[in-house]
Amino acid sequence: MHENIDTFEKLEPKLSYFSDKEKSEIKAAYEFASEHHFGQKRKSGEDYIIHPLNVAYILADMHADINWYLCRCSNYLCSITT
Repeated sequence: MHENIDTFEKLEPKLSYFSDKEKSEIKAAYEFASEHHFGQKRKSGEDYIIHPLNVAYILADMHADINWYLCRCSNYLCSITT
């Protein structure tokens, strides 16, 4: 089990296998989600964004490619824009 990832800065070292462009795209997706979920809490009381950050950490452990990250963001975008 890993520590609870509660900031992008804690996730960032795990993304070292990505190119700078890909890291920038992942960070942009995080910033978008963080902005749009600002102030939202889970039933547990923790900030909503904590869960997506921890999923990203697990994906990084698996060395998932950029499509896994951006696919999750794409699904999220569709859910808030429709």
